[in-house]
Amino acid sequence: MNPENEGNLAALLREALKGVTVTHSRFDPIHLSDYSQMVSRNRLIYEPNLRIYVSLYDIQIKDARIAEAILNLLRTELSQFIRNDKTFFASLSASTVIVSSADSESPIEIILKNLTRAAIVDGPDNAAREFYACIARGYLLFQNYYLLTGIKVEKEVRVLDGISLIPLPNSTADLPGYLPVIFDVSAEEFVSKTLLKIDVSVSLTLHE
Repeated sequence: MNPENEGNLAALLREALKGVTVTHSRFDPIHLSDYSQMVSRNRLIYEPNLRIYVSLYDIQIKDARIAEAILNLLRTELSQFIRNDKTFFASLSASTVIVSSADSESPIEIILKNLTRAAIVDGPDNAAREFYACIARGYLLFQNYYLLTGIKVEKEVRVLDGISLIPLPNSTADLPGYLPVIFDVSAEEFVSKTLLKIDVSVSLTLHE
């Protein structure tokens, strides 16, 4: 990994955003600012229909030269973790919440798409910074959540390092965006419940 390339990646993403299109199979292309607002809202608020709607949009960098330059940089920086473009760590896409792609896309192309999405929503500098921070750590960070029905807390309680109990709001309008969309489970079933949050890390291991 070359930390100096963080600025190069940010510059390439900034250039890519000049020609990015966000399209939907059933609707007209959407402006980047409108897409950014939708994804930002999806992160904060629990709206299952919005999450499904946003996930159906496809992001394309129209300048093939810029897209290939970013892909080559990703291949270089992830060379210790990938081979023949055949590994996929979604969290390397920085602060994304949605992963959707065609089956024909290679994992490295999906990482590019996630990075582009992060650049749209968080800005190219933040997307590049988080990408390199993940590589520097050497592991991916995420959280597992478990819904508890037999316990109630009024405020977040730290049980152990990396393990917490989190109270959910008393209104569906205030439910957090990270809750899962589960078939036949309504938003009302999350109201006033307690979540067990567990921090999890996964090493960036070489895969073919």
